[in-house]
Amino acid sequence: MDGRQPDQSDPGFYPMLGVIGTFTGTIMAMATVPSNPQKEGVLFIPGVLMALGLAIGPFLAFLRNPRNALRTENIIGMAAIYWLFMDLVTAVYDLPTVNRDAVRMSFASSGCFVIMFWLATMRKPWRLPKAFMASCSLRPEVSIILPITSICFVLSMLAYAIPCNFDVNLMLKSLLGNRFAAPWNREALGGWNAFVDHLIYFGYLLPTLATMLVRRKGLMHPASVVGILFAAIFLIFLMHSGSRRIIGVCLGSAVTYWVLDREHVRIWQLSASAFAVAFVLWLMQTMLVFRTVGVGEIGASNAAYIAWKSMSGDSVAGGAPKGLAVDDNFYRLAQIHSIVPEHHPYVYGKYIFYVLVRPIPRVFWENKPIDGGFQLQEFDAKGASLSVSIVGEAWLSWGPYAILITGWVFGRMARMNSPLFDASSGTIGPMFYGYTTMMLFVGWRSLQEILLFSYALLGWIFATWLYAKIRGRGFDQA
Repeated sequence: MDGRQPDQSDPGFYPMLGVIGTFTGTIMAMATVPSNPQKEGVLFIPGVLMALGLAIGPFLAFLRNPRNALRTENIIGMAAIYWLFMDLVTAVYDLPTVNRDAVRMSFASSGCFVIMFWLATMRKPWRLPKAFMASCSLRPEVSIILPITSICFVLSMLAYAIPCNFDVNLMLKSLLGNRFAAPWNREALGGWNAFVDHLIYFGYLLPTLATMLVRRKGLMHPASVVGILFAAIFLIFLMHSGSRRIIGVCLGSAVTYWVLDREHVRIWQLSASAFAVAFVLWLMQTMLVFRTVGVGEIGASNAAYIAWKSMSGDSVAGGAPKGLAVDDNFYRLAQIHSIVPEHHPYVYGKYIFYVLVRPIPRVFWENKPIDGGFQLQEFDAKGASLSVSIVGEAWLSWGPYAILITGWVFGRMARMNSPLFDASSGTIGPMFYGYTTMMLFVGWRSLQEILLFSYALLGWIFATWLYAKIRGRGFDQA
């Protein structure tokens, strides 16, 4: 079985199966919610049933052709398994203060969101701009890829070098401490230093660019070694921030590109990518162990061991939860259903407005909104910011109406990425496809993520423009 290109009549994803599976899984999950859902582990069966329902359509698409496992529609159609129901299956935490009705509503709203997603994928995809599609068909040589990779690396590392006054020793020393003590850490409401933070986005594509170099010239070619070195250095600094989702997007994009940048996809390549994904999950679990106290205090090898034991289901010290930790999104979603609209009104367009104005620097707009009209921290003793998933954000905005609308829009966005799925190997298309897919995947965590991760695409445009200016000619001519 080699995963050759499917017949053109086969779309590679099956919306009706997705709708039927999601509906069935939702009903069964709601029916099996116990009267007291607060105890750790009691939602294991509902979580499994919901996950199985969500996976039916994508799994059958995979059986039809293994390459279909990387279709944006199938990946995003199953994204809720990771962001919402993984914690229920691995029994990571209990759900205090929420009742059975709130839990059942959480399953119902998630199911409605995914059903609308699948219904939206039945329509023809929105057309991407012609200029963008033209850029995706380019076949850059290593003589172009390596300079652009170098530009992205230098710009991204400025986000760490500038706060340290370009003191390399201070930069390396800060990596051993906790993330809050690092010179590049800032308060939630930044001033002019927020512009420096934006430089990090230039590095998000570095792992994919390094993979592109390896695909062109092989693993041991000097250009490939330089690209891998740049990506590794950036990722080490990025890991210090503790932002596991960013690491997941950067490495997930590279894995997707590595698989799709070839004419035929074989089982061994998908198996290798599965091992790579498992490694990324372990890496993210390791970050959870040391991100608060710092790798210098706990030790890199000790943190890695704790992460492995915790993923195996053992109760260990070091701040790692028992089981594979994602976010407590399902619990927060249940809290949202308990609070809104009974104890807090819908925010309507306030949240969308808050997301849309995020790119505007606060130094130009001092009174820019600091939230979307609702803060879960006001109803929860936990002081940190809490993500509630895109389903929770939709419910917070306008209840079931926003759930249906947002799910449909998400389906249209996933479908829009479809033309890049069959982009020719050697072109830029697979890189954009992989990154956009991961951007939508992490968008399940929060709508804000889609906006923030889109900056990396703007960074790519700027880096290619800068390279063209340096060379004194257009990118396509280069």
